[in-house]
Amino acid sequence: IMLESIVVYSFTALILYQLALPYLNPNCSRKFWTADMIWSVIVFAFIAGARYKVGVDYIGYLNSYNEILSGEELYRDDFEIGFLLISRLLAILDAHFFFFFALWASVQIGFVYSAMKDSRYIIPYLALCIMLGPYFLTWMNGIRQTVVACAFVWAVRFIKEQRLKPYLLFIALAYTIHHSALILLPFYLLGRKKEVSDTTAKNLIILFICIFLGSTPTWISSLSFLGPLLDTVGFDRYGGVFDAMNEGVTKLVRFDWGPTKIAALLLEILIIIYYPKMRKQFQQTKIDMFFLLFFIGICWYYLVMNTVHQMIRPTEYFTIFRLPMTAYLLYYLKKVIRREDIFLFACILCFSYIAITIYKGYINPVDSYSTVLYHFFFEKV
Repeated sequence: IMLESIVVYSFTALILYQLALPYLNPNCSRKFWTADMIWSVIVFAFIAGARYKVGVDYIGYLNSYNEILSGEELYRDDFEIGFLLISRLLAILDAHFFFFFALWASVQIGFVYSAMKDSRYIIPYLALCIMLGPYFLTWMNGIRQTVVACAFVWAVRFIKEQRLKPYLLFIALAYTIHHSALILLPFYLLGRKKEVSDTTAKNLIILFICIFLGSTPTWISSLSFLGPLLDTVGFDRYGGVFDAMNEGVTKLVRFDWGPTKIAALLLEILIIIYYPKMRKQFQQTKIDMFFLLFFIGICWYYLVMNTVHQMIRPTEYFTIFRLPMTAYLLYYLKKVIRREDIFLFACILCFSYIAITIYKGYINPVDSYSTVLYHFFFEKV
């Protein structure tokens, strides 16, 4: 099982990397959606569609689709209209659940790749990060929210260019896939900020303050007003979470500093350190907006890391920007300044994630750990 998982993740990463290699040249003039790029989407979609019990939410989504397929009443009644509509269309076609999972995966990678049209030379590194970093497994969990998160990476262009109508249309469509997309609405205002701070010392200090405050989140009590506010605007699910947390009813998540968490923090520090130089190197891209959203994401994550899952989940809309920022970093270290030593260190920090996680799943195959190990559906069904 462990060997199969390592082979699937590593081999898929290698295929995606090879398919993206023609784009590694920054002067590449070929059109974006070539056969190589389309095959990248197909390969990723196949691996996502052919999986079985990979991802904590897999069985929940599988059962829901099977209920739609058989015409039964849905056990869950809170699915968004857009997600339900697409699921029902697949059911009308009597599509196997392979196509259900493959379709959503193709949307995920399609949006993220499309977002990099102006930085296509980082896509080979992006491909490696997706399969060998935490992203594939994250995307295979909360599918609806991560589809919106991937689409948000693409929609950043509207923030940067201050195009309000397309951004509002994106929010409206994303809302039909996951209601939490409304959280993204106020972040349109970030586009008015013409200069993103690249003061490394200040950014690192802010990051470490957030880690310190998040280690014992007593500050949560000062947000007691949020519960009634969220109830008022229709987010009673989250409002109840705040109320329960402040009343001490809810059990808080405990954040453990294991190897993967430490590696992620070191990678984030590297990104912050090299960002000022990367911004100058890639100034014709969206790297400034990506960095700002990445920085908001990691600070928000570390602030709430010891609270509850409902407060941690929204950070996925912003921590996803660590993906393009890591790809920019790897390209910059390897191709621009040619620092092989730091490049290798960054690769270890990013790509060791999948090996460590598979090992954890192998030696302790219970709960969420067991959903890391890859199985093909035809092995199990």
